[in-house]
Amino acid sequence: MIIKINNLYFSYQGGKQNNQFKLTVDDWGVNKGAFFSLLGPNGSGKSTLLKLILRFIKPARGNIFINGVDIQDYKRKDLAKTIAYVPQKISSAFPYSVYETVMMGRTPYMNFMGFENEEDRRIVKHALEIFEIDHIKHKGINELSGGELQRVMIARAVAQNASIILLDEPNAHLDIEHQVSIYGILNELRIQKQITILTVTHDLNLAGVYSDYISFMVNGRILISGNKKDVLNEKNIKDIFKVNAEVIKYTDDILNVLVKPDKLN
Repeated sequence: MIIKINNLYFSYQGGKQNNQFKLTVDDWGVNKGAFFSLLGPNGSGKSTLLKLILRFIKPARGNIFINGVDIQDYKRKDLAKTIAYVPQKISSAFPYSVYETVMMGRTPYMNFMGFENEEDRRIVKHALEIFEIDHIKHKGINELSGGELQRVMIARAVAQNASIILLDEPNAHLDIEHQVSIYGILNELRIQKQITILTVTHDLNLAGVYSDYISFMVNGRILISGNKKDVLNEKNIKDIFKVNAEVIKYTDDILNVLVKPDKLN
């Protein structure tokens, strides 16, 4: 497994009631080259788990291994070359251009002077093109719509050329066309370059179409995990999300989820 977690425990005080949130992961991992979706209700700990993997926050105990190496043993630049991240919320106090923002993905590869080279420019140009944002490369990111900014941040992650991409609700702010387009591009890159993708999402249908594996997380624990065709079913959706749904199987690789209104239950 390219990501492996053992005996992980993390807690913090927060929320309106200032309650203690606890996250516990005993034994969990992500296979190399997989498209892995992490699903669950709001506040279940999905984004927190990504931040732990990224070393943004430190667990009280336990270990997270990337390529068999504990993340605490990685130099920061080496970890940045290994894992790229697209956050859920994006903001900047500085009016960087789209081009400059995507070029930031190349920072781990630049010399101590911080100058990009021809290879960096080639990679950034390709990322701008595949996410259809080349025509706005000179615009400031504070001038963009939410959907445009989301594509810029995903392009930056791809330009980082990491072997793992973590995405926290990458389809937020995107219309349906771009949701499908971006998931399709990420899946193609995954296949071509053996990139591992771990995404937090609320979209059961995108997970059913593009994921290889799915984990359901509730109250800081991963309750169910496995191949999507085994775990994305009516019972698990009912147990996790408290709604009735019908899972339609088009092929072994494509599942569609139809959530039923209460009056049809």
